[in-house]
Amino acid sequence: MMKQNSLFLSITLFFTLNTFNLQAQSSRFKSVQANSFDLIIGGDFGYRLIDGNTNDSKIAEVIANRERFENYKLNYRFGFNYYKGIGESLLAKIGIRFANPGFSTGSIEPIDLQQNINEIDKIYQQRGTIYHYNYQIIELPVGLRYIVSWSLCKPYVEAGVAPNIYWRTFIEEEHYQENHNTTIIEEPINRFNFIGFLATGGDFIISKHLSGFTQLVGRYQLNNLRTSELEERILSMGFEVGIRFYP
Repeated sequence: MMKQNSLFLSITLFFTLNTFNLQAQSSRFKSVQANSFDLIIGGDFGYRLIDGNTNDSKIAEVIANRERFENYKLNYRFGFNYYKGIGESLLAKIGIRFANPGFSTGSIEPIDLQQNINEIDKIYQQRGTIYHYNYQIIELPVGLRYIVSWSLCKPYVEAGVAPNIYWRTFIEEEHYQENHNTTIIEEPINRFNFIGFLATGGDFIISKHLSGFTQLVGRYQLNNLRTSELEERILSMGFEVGIRFYP
């Protein structure tokens, strides 16, 4: 009789534990964030940081010349994301972007655009030419998104790294009271680069399978942009909007 009771208790305990386990797994499955596809567009104010051995007079002169005449530039980017839910508040992200970070110059005398930017002696001219350097790149962002709370706007933070491939440099020339020109060149820029990013934003529901989102995002290049003695890195701060589709 004792053996029968022990057997019955063991069987009951076995099925009870398995039932709880299945319920827990089901609960975890239901709480995983839904997968989604995004279409995203945005703009940012970008600049570049340059540094080098200022004890070397030649390098110090190059840095001073570039710092004197180069300014921030308004950039744009657009592309797609795919998010995979991996937890109740966590999603993994991969994507693809086209972007044009870079910088602008002040009003200077005309320069030879085929010359290395570090070797150009820029000279101020009151009614001179303004140059916009656009590094046309393909980005492949990879990151994690964390949902901060389940309020109506569903705020989140996101961080990751965006490997990118340098394609070419597109230069726009603004001449005083003249037509604008464009020139395409290839510079001594590393073909593969890495940019870290940090974003915060929120969603707004449109329908069962569709929502919109807005976000602020900052970016900073992790490696040296150019193959030169100078250290040059891209940084930017901007705003993005998009549509999120839940299949």
